Amino acid sequence: MIRYTLKHILKAAFVVVAFLVPMLLVPGLDETAAGLIEPLSAGLLQPPFEAMGAPGPSRVAYITIDDGPSRTITPRMLDILQAEGVPATFFVVPMGRNADNLFRRMIDEGHEVANHTFTHSNSTVYDSRNLDAFREEVLMAHNFVLDNYGYEMTSFRFPGGTGGRGERGVELRREILHELGYRDYDWHAYVGDASPGWESRSSATLANNVLNNTRDRENLIILMHDTGSKRATPGALERIIVGLREQGYIFDIMRNYDRNVQIMSERSP
Repeated sequence: MIRYTLKHILKAAFVVVAFLVPMLLVPGLDETAAGLIEPLSAGLLQPPFEAMGAPGPSRVAYITIDDGPSRTITPRMLDILQAEGVPATFFVVPMGRNADNLFRRMIDEGHEVANHTFTHSNSTVYDSRNLDAFREEVLMAHNFVLDNYGYEMTSFRFPGGTGGRGERGVELRREILHELGYRDYDWHAYVGDASPGWESRSSATLANNVLNNTRDRENLIILMHDTGSKRATPGALERIIVGLREQGYIFDIMRNYDRNVQIMSERSP
């Protein structure tokens, strides 16, 4: 009887040690990574602001980066975000992207990967006679990311945004997005790295396009791009992070936008 009890005690002790040792020895492994507690928010590099203590920050910025990834610009953007400890949302266009490591890096480093259609073809996405083509664009992008990286996207941005697209056309496409489990987002402030004359604009000019137009918004969505030609955008990103922090902003991903808006509205007098 004694031998049987000791054997089971030793076995139980081994299980406990095997469970705890990785947590003590592996750098960066915490209770969340070990599965002891649920993460506060998947993909968030900092805790949700309401967990930081009342009343919490009054301003949240959402850096959104469209049209990539590219092998020249996206790594620079990721390096800056990692150095600053800031999460971003990448609205990706998967067609023809030979960038497996970049998709993986976005996910592993806590950013949100979001749907910007598979091809970014306006003639296909906005074909008024063929809504099925829009559905297919969304699903192809969704399945590419899900099948290759096990990541399910839930945020969507219309190519070029919804402005000037026609209210009825956008409404019909939003019905499809809702069926597929998506919420779409435009933006409030734009760096101007794809508008006419963007090639001659410096990083400082692009950053000021945002920093001078925050309008004290509680929730500020910022648009920039990471295609291969946007050489001034990484420098603008760095300046924007510093400038927004000086204005009292913290950073979050689009997946948390609606929740943050609701929390802020509830605490308003």
